[in-house]
Amino acid sequence: MSAYDPSDYVIPVFTYHTTDRRIGSQFGLLGFADDNWVDGTQTYLFVFNTPTYRQFGFGLSAVTVHEVGHHIGISHPHDGYDSEQGIDYGPGGPFFFAWQGDYSATIMSYMWVNHGFGQFDQDNLHRYEFAGYLNWANAVLADIEAHPDADTVQMYVDAADAAAMTAQRAFKQWDYTAAAANAREAFEQVSLAAMALNIDMTMDVQALRITPTGAPPKEGDRLRGPNAK
Repeated sequence: MSAYDPSDYVIPVFTYHTTDRRIGSQFGLLGFADDNWVDGTQTYLFVFNTPTYRQFGFGLSAVTVHEVGHHIGISHPHDGYDSEQGIDYGPGGPFFFAWQGDYSATIMSYMWVNHGFGQFDQDNLHRYEFAGYLNWANAVLADIEAHPDADTVQMYVDAADAAAMTAQRAFKQWDYTAAAANAREAFEQVSLAAMALNIDMTMDVQALRITPTGAPPKEGDRLRGPNAK
């Protein structure tokens, strides 16, 4: 096994070379990125290959990279969430039009003509990080303000406010990389304040790992076409 630096993040991937018969009722499943089935924390990737899959032109590399995208928080361009109606939707029924999103330069598309992560993915990921860090910071800040010794950590709170304002300005200017970086700085300053007050942030961490619909998605990536089940 290769040696890893302590700061490295290693994604565990299980790949299976099997037969059409042994994959049984799951024929058509190319792979999925699983979580711990408790709070949505990502765990393992599973990728499958059979003789028929190979006839269709599918190997393991592209599918693995696609599932890595899911693992780090990137969705398909044909999936979406309607915050006004609270609907987490895919490309089916009244949302069939969402398939148009696959005409994007990204391996997260089902067009399978691109094998990398493009600007589309980077922007989506940074927008998600921007919102996540600020929401997390605000949740912890509420506990800090309720603490009797909150005035002793005001310098951290002021630094967090300044970073959050910088993040929001960058977001409005479509500079999503800077927005995410400054949102993280805001969260880190709030974290310093919380640690100084011995505030437990565990529950806040778990709450933020849940999707807007209240439960982690359980969607595998399947073949599409007349010969797929």
